[in-house]
Amino acid sequence: MNFLSVRYDAPADGPSNMAFDELLADEAKQSGHVVMRIYSWTKPTISLGAFQRYEDALSHPQLSRMTFVRRPSGGGAILHGTDMTYAIAVPKQCLFSSRVEDLYTIIHEAMRRELGALGLRSDLCGPASSSAKDVDEPIQKPDAAFLCFDRRSTGDLLVAHYKVMGSAQRRHATVVVQHGSLLVKQHPAGGGPGIQNLLEKPFDCDRLLKDWIERVGEAMKTVIVCDRGKDPEPVGEQSKIVTKQQFQVVRQRYCDPRWTQRR
Repeated sequence: MNFLSVRYDAPADGPSNMAFDELLADEAKQSGHVVMRIYSWTKPTISLGAFQRYEDALSHPQLSRMTFVRRPSGGGAILHGTDMTYAIAVPKQCLFSSRVEDLYTIIHEAMRRELGALGLRSDLCGPASSSAKDVDEPIQKPDAAFLCFDRRSTGDLLVAHYKVMGSAQRRHATVVVQHGSLLVKQHPAGGGPGIQNLLEKPFDCDRLLKDWIERVGEAMKTVIVCDRGKDPEPVGEQSKIVTKQQFQVVRQRYCDPRWTQRR
């Protein structure tokens, strides 16, 4: 039996969030189960895709003064602060399909159904509209938009012509790590409308996430185990696999300007 271990982490800074995402691969590999974390950010942050150029960010005046961090996954830059961010690590023996791209569909289709239950129609972006492939490839299309939510990739979740959910993968030998973002409301620094703006009425985000995760678990044929409200700092208490020392080593890399500005 496969398990989906879900963790709701407290808000953290960019380097901490990226370190936790990277270390999910070790947790999934050693536990043999799917591991997922839902999280937010302590302050507005831009996460750059692994292969984006740092100087491209500086060419956007409204973004250049914000905090930057570089993700381990590909894709376009994401404005964090008004989104719900997730990362999921899936051991390849737990994949329901030989096509790891199908993980995009599982995650986004589950959210599509939940948005429909709220009365908001959304659709998955088809191949004909795709302008970029958000995988861990070092090829950056010259015409690709800088921001993730200005791009259109196969499997993206769209409400009308607005992108509200996108994901990117990092593929290891035995584990696939997928990182993604649901735009809850429009970011003050720019970008399109989020779920709250498009619904034009209040909604229970916690309930939306709970129901979404249940759909993901059903689609992946896993038993869901939740751990809500954990502070992400004491890693040794949170995971018997990843130690605090491991976490600090990885986090330090994401703090290093040489990593952030390496391209």
